[in-house]
Amino acid sequence: MTSSFQMIIGSDPPRRRSARLQMRNDAKDVTNNNESTHNKRKRAVSPPLHIRQQRTTPQTNKKSKLHTATAAAASKKQTKDTAAATSLPRTKEKYLLSKKSSLKIIGVDEAGRGPLAGPVVAAAIHIPPTSPSIPGILDSKQVKEESREELYKQITTQKDIEWAVAVVDAPKIDEINILQATMLGMKMAVETLILRDVKWNVVNEASVKEKGSYVVRGGPLLMNEEKKYHVLIDGNRSPSFDDTNQKHQKEGEEEELISSTPIIKGDSLEYSIAAASILAKVTRDALMKDYDALYPQYELERHKGYPTAAHMKLVWELGASPIHRRSFAPLKHMVLDEDGKILGEKKEEEKTTKSAGKGAGRRRKTKK
Repeated sequence: MTSSFQMIIGSDPPRRRSARLQMRNDAKDVTNNNESTHNKRKRAVSPPLHIRQQRTTPQTNKKSKLHTATAAAASKKQTKDTAAATSLPRTKEKYLLSKKSSLKIIGVDEAGRGPLAGPVVAAAIHIPPTSPSIPGILDSKQVKEESREELYKQITTQKDIEWAVAVVDAPKIDEINILQATMLGMKMAVETLILRDVKWNVVNEASVKEKGSYVVRGGPLLMNEEKKYHVLIDGNRSPSFDDTNQKHQKEGEEEELISSTPIIKGDSLEYSIAAASILAKVTRDALMKDYDALYPQYELERHKGYPTAAHMKLVWELGASPIHRRSFAPLKHMVLDEDGKILGEKKEEEKTTKSAGKGAGRRRKTKK
């Protein structure tokens, strides 16, 4: 007898349900077989992760390094080409001339404050605003020696450029200290550039044969009808031109003959200061090469008088030459004979007394 439930769902329900379940199971088996085949293929095609990393990483690094090296080389070449083809701007100079067009702008810099031997050299230069710009005028420390010498020739042979170079020797440095000697050299160069009557020794060329401090002058005499000059100086201070201003200033005139502006790192900012730095550096290097011929035992051409380890060793062994600065360490701590040979070291009491005397002198100057 057939139940009402069996009539509604049809006859033999358990058998129909089993067929459906079988179909589902068959479909799952097909799917699992397909996934298994796919994974096998995937494993056969793609190696494990650590193998893939070993294969790909070196190539990637190699390409990356090659790209970086190429980019760095290109950047370096571009920087070098740009430096050779360009010069520093005349920013401060243009500003001053916009305020007063009749001003004569003079750039000033020095070379040789730090060395243990040789002179300190200061250069002053006036380059007219209409003068053709010389490519490559940069801070002398950023220019190679051969290029500096070529630039020196271009600067000193250009007819409309006025320049002067002052040389202050080692004995004068020992007498008044290196800061005052530097200020003196700058003052000598500037005043020789603009005045007809100067008290300094003016010579035709820098030479080791010259004794004492002197100035070399080139180009036409810098004359200004209104007689107003502004000096741009590398550093944080400038020499005093008070005595010159008082001597040449007209009655009732408030404006100074010579005014100045110190510019920190000016040799890397202003065209005229950079040009002066090249004149000073080339002049001093040439002198040190000639001094090397006079005192070859100190190898002055090699280090230009700077206190390198090799130079210091030679000083301890040989003592001081006539161009060594005895107010610089280690010579200032030594007892020397007339020929510069070392007799011994100064006593501590002597060192302390000398240092105290210098300190008192500085305090007295400050009070004034």
